Amino acid sequence: MVWAGEFESQQRATSHLMVIVPAVLLLILFLLYMNFRTVKDTLIAASTMPYAFIGGFLSLWLTDTVFGISAGIGFIILFGIVSINSILLIALMKKRMQQTHNLRVAVNDAIAQRLRPVLMIALMGSMGLLPAALSNGMGSEVQKPLAIMIVGGIIVCMILSFTVLPQVFYFAYRRERHLKR
Repeated sequence: MVWAGEFESQQRATSHLMVIVPAVLLLILFLLYMNFRTVKDTLIAASTMPYAFIGGFLSLWLTDTVFGISAGIGFIILFGIVSINSILLIALMKKRMQQTHNLRVAVNDAIAQRLRPVLMIALMGSMGLLPAALSNGMGSEVQKPLAIMIVGGIIVCMILSFTVLPQVFYFAYRRERHLKR
């Protein structure tokens, strides 16, 4: 017996996704390293990747949506969004740290300066996909998991980016600041 049709197509897409997602993660890590040029900052930025998993799976779980291929593609999009958020925050925190020479002030200033732009990005993405996330019409079974993943994931990623990432940055650079004194 041979399974064919949509089942075969779904199995093929799943196997491709199992290769693509790790490849995308490695590419993002490479691009983060090329941006920061330090392993430390790359690891701080990479520490935000679990936010995408948390946000995505939480939004799927809360809406009782089954994980599928389109939701997997949503993860790739969330990885990109959370990477952009981390690049914006870390770059500004480092810049402010060089200007003020005070780590706590640098972190607080960066959060205050980047809150509005990141919030606007999150709202734009969420509001744009909200109709697709709430749809129940024909064809919604394909677009709905992707939209739910992105809408819920963006919100959770934004919250975690402004609460957890600054703490990680602070603890990563706290010791370095003490050694320079």
